Amino acid sequence: MRNAPVVFNVAGLLDVNTILSCYKIISLTGLKIVDISGCNNTKLRQAITNIGLPLLSEGQNKKTQNKKTADIATTEHGKTRIINTHVRSGQRIYAANCDLIVNTNVSAGAQLIADGNIHIYGMMRGRVLAGAFGDNDCQIYCTHL
Repeated sequence: MRNAPVVFNVAGLLDVNTILSCYKIISLTGLKIVDISGCNNTKLRQAITNIGLPLLSEGQNKKTQNKKTADIATTEHGKTRIINTHVRSGQRIYAANCDLIVNTNVSAGAQLIADGNIHIYGMMRGRVLAGAFGDNDCQIYCTHL
């Protein structure tokens, strides 16, 4: 399950160094941490944000959360990831902080996940999730579903 998106719950951890060590260990296993949840301490939340780790915005009202999501969507998206090879069953492709373009077919059992929009210019038979970071404005474009 390499590159599987994971939400890391830090509710029982009180030290930013412990959180950073766990983050590195999880990343070394091949998993992709897309959010950190369970952090209620404001100083710890600030330290996690300063390090640059993704922090889930829990318990905020919808207006504040939607505004943050829109800001993230416009500022943190990087280059577009382009896939030119067939996506086979069992494969999972995650495009962190960018859009994903697949120019070939996607087999049943394959998964496409992106923080931005997803474009599929081939036959789509697998699963697809756009806006994985929480951007509700992301869309999926597919020529053959």
